[in-house]
Amino acid sequence: MTADIITGPWSKKIKSSKSTAADIEAARVLAECDQITSDCTVAVLQILVESNIAPEDPDDENITYIMFLTELLRAATYKSLNLEHPFQDLVGLLCKAEYHTNNEKHYFIDYHKVDDVINYLRSEEKDPA
Repeated sequence: MTADIITGPWSKKIKSSKSTAADIEAARVLAECDQITSDCTVAVLQILVESNIAPEDPDDENITYIMFLTELLRAATYKSLNLEHPFQDLVGLLCKAEYHTNNEKHYFIDYHKVDDVINYLRSEEKDPA
């Protein structure tokens, strides 16, 4: 049994022209993750359209927010299946957990870290070495 495997930045390059069962399974898992991500993004866009706040023009800068959200959703689906995505590192660095006295875990976004990252990236834009 052979199949064409869709490769992209999320997958390793396959050296052999014949796909193994593991390659086919990996492609299936990635396709399922992408379908879940797509379904979630469509649902968000539908709500934005119903609220009259969806980006309509292809040149609208707000499309970048949808693109960013889509990658966050993809990272979340990948994480649930122990697959790697670069946004997982971003979330890990910017989101923290606190434990309360009753051992209850509370998650939060560390906005000081967010500011640090923004300032760092802005300084990189100003000074391309």
